[in-house]
Amino acid sequence: MFEYPGCHMSTEAPVPQLMIAEDEAFRAAVVSDLPAYFQQGVFPQYAVDVSLRDGVDRVHRKVLSQSKSSNPPIFLVTEEYRAIPATKFANGECFLIDEWRDGKALIEGGRQGKRARLAFKTINGSWPDFSRDSHAVNTALAAVKVEQNVTHHLDELYSCSCFVSDHERAVYTAELTMHVSYGGVRVSSPVDTDGLRGKVAGVRSIYDGLRRESLETPQVAELIDAILLDKTRDDAHYRLWYLRLWQAVVDAKRILGQPKFEDDANTIAGNLTAVQLKEYRDRIAHWWTGKVDFSFVTGIQQTVQELMRRKYRKKMSE
Repeated sequence: MFEYPGCHMSTEAPVPQLMIAEDEAFRAAVVSDLPAYFQQGVFPQYAVDVSLRDGVDRVHRKVLSQSKSSNPPIFLVTEEYRAIPATKFANGECFLIDEWRDGKALIEGGRQGKRARLAFKTINGSWPDFSRDSHAVNTALAAVKVEQNVTHHLDELYSCSCFVSDHERAVYTAELTMHVSYGGVRVSSPVDTDGLRGKVAGVRSIYDGLRRESLETPQVAELIDAILLDKTRDDAHYRLWYLRLWQAVVDAKRILGQPKFEDDANTIAGNLTAVQLKEYRDRIAHWWTGKVDFSFVTGIQQTVQELMRRKYRKKMSE
């Protein structure tokens, strides 16, 4: 779950559930009422996973308590539900544990008097053969970032995962993927329900285009990953990230309709030209810079995101 960036509701009107992507294995949606969204039960995890139910409720209450208005919040939610080969834990990989013991929860959201299944990945034991579709999540995040034209890291509010047994019970793992955080203040603009519908329609069109081409073209897949800025304060990381994003857009320039991108002396977006962005890339590559200049960190994102919007965002009249 992520806080939808770059805008906030200007009215108290309910926010409709707006889908970005939906198939048998992956869903991405913009929602306001988190518990109501998950209670639909499209995927089974909410029904079986006490940790997810607890996390959803906690995040929703936390965001509402931090809000300075009665207008509804906006969340981006991604879900993955993937069938995997049946795996029998018969060599001590799985245990029954108390969810709550000695006054504290042993698993997130644990309840008194309830027991849960906990599995450990061992060297010689069985383990499901599967991999998460991180590319689908990254594509949804990239589409949101491009549509909203935000140049900061997209803060994740909460994440959670588990296996599901043949008896529709959660099987938690010793390497649980759980994370809760609350992002800092971001600049955002007011939007009403119709405006949000337009924004999400733009996100959906960008997602569809990126998803389709990235499955066939490695340059687009790399561009998606490169545009997502990690949360860090490390100067060296920003330098490497800048080099990666520059190379990604150069490799994808013909796909984006900019075959002479590096030589473009006109601004595409923001205040910096591609020529200036290339010069800064060369300064980083040759260690001619001191601290990273964040005007270039912003400028390269604005430029690349504008090219991606031109390529992948359909006009709403189409």
